[in-house]
Amino acid sequence: MALSSFNQGKTAVGLDIGSHAIKMVELQPGRDGWSIGASGYQVVPKAMGDSANNEEMLAGLVRLLYSRQGIKTKRVYLTIGSYNILVRKVQIPKMPDSELVEAIKWDAREAMMFSPEEAVVDFHLLGQTVQEGLEFDELLAVIAPREEVERLVSIATEAGLEVAGILPLPLALEEYDGVWVEDTHKEDHSTCYIDMGAQRTRVYFVTGMEILFSREIPNSGVNITEALVGDYVTAAGRTVQVDEKRAEEIKLRYGLPPEGSEEETHDRIPVREFRERILPVVTRQVEEIERSIDSFVNTYIVTSVERVVFTGGATSLQGFMEYVRAHFDLTVSAYNPLSQLSSPDRPNLEDDAAEHGHSMVAAAGCAVDQCEKINLLPEEFRRSFSKTLQQLARLAPIPIAILLLAAFSVLLRLDLHDKEHNLAIRTQQLNQLKQRFVALDIPKRKLKKLKEEKEILMAEQAQLPRKQVAPVDLPRVLNEIAARVIWNMALEQITFSEYGGALEEDEDTSKVVQRGWALLVKGSIFGNREKVLKTLEAFLKDLKKSPLLSEVKLMTSQVTDTDRYTRKSIDFTLFITPVLRPGVT
Repeated sequence: MALSSFNQGKTAVGLDIGSHAIKMVELQPGRDGWSIGASGYQVVPKAMGDSANNEEMLAGLVRLLYSRQGIKTKRVYLTIGSYNILVRKVQIPKMPDSELVEAIKWDAREAMMFSPEEAVVDFHLLGQTVQEGLEFDELLAVIAPREEVERLVSIATEAGLEVAGILPLPLALEEYDGVWVEDTHKEDHSTCYIDMGAQRTRVYFVTGMEILFSREIPNSGVNITEALVGDYVTAAGRTVQVDEKRAEEIKLRYGLPPEGSEEETHDRIPVREFRERILPVVTRQVEEIERSIDSFVNTYIVTSVERVVFTGGATSLQGFMEYVRAHFDLTVSAYNPLSQLSSPDRPNLEDDAAEHGHSMVAAAGCAVDQCEKINLLPEEFRRSFSKTLQQLARLAPIPIAILLLAAFSVLLRLDLHDKEHNLAIRTQQLNQLKQRFVALDIPKRKLKKLKEEKEILMAEQAQLPRKQVAPVDLPRVLNEIAARVIWNMALEQITFSEYGGALEEDEDTSKVVQRGWALLVKGSIFGNREKVLKTLEAFLKDLKKSPLLSEVKLMTSQVTDTDRYTRKSIDFTLFITPVLRPGVT
């Protein structure tokens, strides 16, 4: 694959601190583009990743990674991949930069999942437009929760590093993609980025520089490992138990074996059984990705998905990309910086590239971009002239103190000049606003006319037949049920209808007909008797805890006919009464 264009900057280190592993890539510019100076991958122990307040422990792993790779550059660029980060293109009336941040927060207030006071905002000017005589700025705006940003900064700082910038994960993926594709910023050109991590899969749809749609799927590498855990029967009839550690080794060694494989492990486990256990998980992952693409296409009909780009550690599963390409009609790519970029000082990277090269894309994208357009690092953490003077003052108190006083005097004069300049600008803006108020008389008349038309339409609407409200929020209820289906379950039929029946109040009263709405759910659970009963019990308990369901009853359960499935299972039927909408009886 030929390189299209590169940002010919300086040597940069990208650092991706994840919950499962820490990834680091050092890129060096050259005549032919970027090359890898160093790279590192450090697994985060599960106990450490699950513990609270683990910043100091993670910082220790970062120091270990730096020391092991011998990296001298301390300035790093971080990526942040939280699902609640907003990346959007907005139009804001032209105003001073100091007021833009609050305007961006106000524009995104309904989409933010955290308080505006806890938000970190940065933006990049894309262009300008004029609407009805008013000037607007078109901005690429990014909003992130301050708590997560400061957590990343604290880890890197504790590790002895200097954070130069923080870039959102989707922009890091898009920036690395731009290394290989001639133009990823076309307005009618949509790319689907799929980052498959250990705990979850994130799907982003990028058009131009705007993320139009994103989704998080709670299904990724760890689900494949869990599917491999269990008992296996060898060709000799002996039972072999595979725990989580062995399952992870099997996943890395065999991946998704080819159909009909006759290979066996050293303890005679048929490899084809690994495929039977992994295939349902992989199939579900691909189906969720296909649903995401269909949802995006149906929502944004002005554009279509041209390409699908896979990144993340779970992408390295052997046989996975072959399976994906067989199910997609789109152009499918899988990025791996360790195999795509040259490494003159480290020529033998084949093993590293195969094991974890796909998880290095976000770190490499940060090193390529170097936060030229978007930088979520808060101002208080950025290097400044005054901070530099304070650091020097600790080394040479007397001479630097004199220099500091002189510099302070210069800064005061510059500050006075800036304030006078800002006052002149504000005066000019005030005059412009006065002219705009005069021009607003036309929109006011239009608004008055629209209000009159609205009143007429509302009066006509009041005469129309009212739409009957569905008694139950059925999509939410179905999602609630589907979210609790695990890998060894299958739902075969869900029926939603109104029911009626006779209920005896007491011996002296007549029968009263009771009616309501309910779902009849039929499905199957696979596995041995103990596994089936535990799965069914957990499924019923989870459903009963849901605030959307008022009653859950197990109506029937029976063993599946042996000719129907190749694996033992039971069929079950549930009677579920959902919570009705307010006011519905």
